[in-house]
Amino acid sequence: MIHISSVCSLKCPTCAYQFLSKEKLKEYATTKMTFTEFTSIVDKAVEFGIDSINLTSIIGEPLQIPDFEKYAR
Repeated sequence: MIHISSVCSLKCPTCAYQFLSKEKLKEYATTKMTFTEFTSIVDKAVEFGIDSINLTSIIGEPLQIPDFEKYAR
């Protein structure tokens, strides 16, 4: 799994967001992995023989990234 975004527009009751401090919430509200960082991680995963990657988020919603399609390919 690769955590590509902490940005989220909802407040789900089961989400870990509710346990974060206000400072962390502000920090996480804009945290996104760049496409360059993402491709570097994927390239390293391929070197290790990983053939499947899940785009997920422990905190946040990956679909909030405007160019999500690039990451999903």
